[in-house]
Amino acid sequence: SFAVCVWGLGFGVGSLLWGVYSGLLVGCLLWFLILGVQLVAGAPLRATLILVSFCVPYCVATWGAITVYKCLWCRVKQAGYCSSQ
Repeated sequence: SFAVCVWGLGFGVGSLLWGVYSGLLVGCLLWFLILGVQLVAGAPLRATLILVSFCVPYCVATWGAITVYKCLWCRVKQAGYCSSQ
C-alpha cells in the first residue's frame, strides 16, 4: 500500500540517518558562522537560532534523501525489477 511505501522511503532506507549526519555537519558550520560572531561580540545566544541552525539542514537533507529514494524506487518499479508491481 501507499502508506507502507512512504514509511519505507522515510525510515527504512537510511533517510533519517542521512538527515542526522547532514544536519549535524551543516548545523555545526552554521552555528560557528552565525552564532560564533554573536558569541565573540558578547551578545546573548538565543535558543531558537541554535535550534533552527540544526533543524533546517536536517529537514532539508531528509526530504532530499526521501525524494531521491522515491525517484530510484519508481525507476526500478517501471523497469520491472520489482516483483510487487
